[in-house]
Amino acid sequence: MIIDFKSRKTWFWGGLGLLVLANMGNDGDSASLSAGGAGAARWRDMLAGTRLNYRQTYTSYSGGFSRSEQIDLCPQGGYTIYNQSSIDMGGPAADAGTWDVQENGGDMTLVLTSTGGQPVYLRLALDAEQNVVLGNKSYIPTKQGRHAPACY
Repeated sequence: MIIDFKSRKTWFWGGLGLLVLANMGNDGDSASLSAGGAGAARWRDMLAGTRLNYRQTYTSYSGGFSRSEQIDLCPQGGYTIYNQSSIDMGGPAADAGTWDVQENGGDMTLVLTSTGGQPVYLRLALDAEQNVVLGNKSYIPTKQGRHAPACY
């Protein structure tokens, strides 16, 4: 395993070939978040008006795929999720609903409730680079520029 911190890529070499996990990288559009003892209200304030960006790329000698996900957390309490995969024959997928942050025993949880659906609970944290961790995936937060959320 090789970790390139400058480009924020992790390379794995194994029996199936080369695996590249690429995080989009913090650029000038990125938001800097700090949870420092934050409760649910502080997390809500930090995340409102933020797009969370996730990208995964897999490459091997026989091909590969890429997958991206964007979660727009709007200040009015709505969210939109955009998913796209190079191997998905159905094209891009989207989901929308409302979002909130809940605290349970000191742990923070992002709650996404799809329109007409059941809520999804995702453990919420920050990693060392100030990226938002939902479950086991690290998302780069952006609030402005070309990666800003589409909130109207």
